[in-house]
Amino acid sequence: MNILFRPLFTLAVAHSYYAERCRDFRFVIPEGTAAELRRGRLMARELDGALHVLYEAHAESKEPRVKVPGARLRFGLRLGNPYFSNFTAVDPEFPRLKPRFTNAADPTALAPAPGVRMVGETFAHTLGGPERPATATLRDVKGTLVATATREAGDASPSVSFDLRGWPEGLYVVDEERPGGVVLQLAYYRDPELQREDAAAVVEVVVSDAFYAAPPALEAEFTARAEVLSYYVVAHKYAGEELDALQVTDADPAVPEADRVIFDRFESDAFPEGALEATLVAAGEPVVLFRSQGPLHRRERGRRRIQLGKNDDDVLIANLPQPGPEQARADVIVHLSKP
Repeated sequence: MNILFRPLFTLAVAHSYYAERCRDFRFVIPEGTAAELRRGRLMARELDGALHVLYEAHAESKEPRVKVPGARLRFGLRLGNPYFSNFTAVDPEFPRLKPRFTNAADPTALAPAPGVRMVGETFAHTLGGPERPATATLRDVKGTLVATATREAGDASPSVSFDLRGWPEGLYVVDEERPGGVVLQLAYYRDPELQREDAAAVVEVVVSDAFYAAPPALEAEFTARAEVLSYYVVAHKYAGEELDALQVTDADPAVPEADRVIFDRFESDAFPEGALEATLVAAGEPVVLFRSQGPLHRRERGRRRIQLGKNDDDVLIANLPQPGPEQARADVIVHLSKP
């Protein structure tokens, strides 16, 4: 018997930090999704950083043996890069608050949805404020009422508890109402396997009938952090006019001059708010700060020809180092010395 598998969709992670494909994640397939795959005669294989989902088809007609439009497939993204949040624009609560991606709005594309908190069969929801009475209403992904819990006037308990035993894995939303109307909405996610695997993000794909004819390439997209780039130049044996002549410029010939990065210069006694203290950079040495006028997105390969020189024609360092993934801040300390 000939068995033929054809592509249904691919799932990958995109990140603007990387010049090529992001390989910081591995895919986790919980048992509920594995059961859906078996039901639909689907096969999932991870290859070259992407998850390929295939359907079994008749060898002669190429038609699928089974169709499962509307099937909801849930995947976890397990993070393998400990420096990920250093260069990625994530919520301050990450990884406790986990990004979630769905194709609910457009079957052929993933879009970010409100982040979720992983919970078990029972969990406590912390109320958003002291006002009472406060009522928290728990609903599933379809809007079905699961439970309500109320703290009456005079009850200062900070949280309410919910029990999801007997309810399926997936998304649950709590709407909280206090005097003045609905003031808080939080998303929770019940999936013991993804919780046990410490998945850093969740992807939900609802299979569309159109996938069988035109398999989409779905991507969960992350964005690089945008930060002000700061160069602290420790100028050993530089003083007077020579020190004053130091400058950092963007001389990348591939970038139009109007789009090049402009750096402001700050003396050690006038560093802007948020900068490192000059005495911590180098005690007893002259330190000059060159800071980009606006935030720049972090890049894996950095920028070319950000250079340190004197005036306009004397280049001392043609390519200044860029902040690496292990750096939480875009601060670079450069030591410059004369013989």
